[in-house]
Amino acid sequence: MDIEKLIAKLQRYDKKISSNQILHRIGLRLTNRLKVEVTRLKIIDSGRLRNSIAYKVSGQELDVGVFGVRYAKFHEFGTRPSTRMARFLLWKMRNERVKKPSKGVIEWGGYGKNRTARIRPRPFFFNTIESEKDYIYDMMKAWYSINADT
Repeated sequence: MDIEKLIAKLQRYDKKISSNQILHRIGLRLTNRLKVEVTRLKIIDSGRLRNSIAYKVSGQELDVGVFGVRYAKFHEFGTRPSTRMARFLLWKMRNERVKKPSKGVIEWGGYGKNRTARIRPRPFFFNTIESEKDYIYDMMKAWYSINADT
């Protein structure tokens, strides 16, 4: 988005825009983009990961993240090959009649007792934040240029 258009859009308001409002806008955009990225990468089983992506504004701070789900880091960074994970996944597929994980998510290695499995990394968080840093910069710059006149 062009910075002049953004400033003109923000200046349509009668009152000064607070930094809190800007942080809410940035947080909403980032959470929406993260949810789209999780859906695009097919990191969805029950939807719990996608539903736990949120933002919190406290004072002048914005926290965007995955709240309440511990396994998000395994999807972001992957795991190392593990025989324990392989045994667990095979047991779960046999006994609980759970469908196989999506193709390409689990990388299998070895055979028999030495069989291993690992979750390959599918980064969604840091890539999305990196791609939106220009938007964040433009919003903060526009807010500053409007409110610096006082």
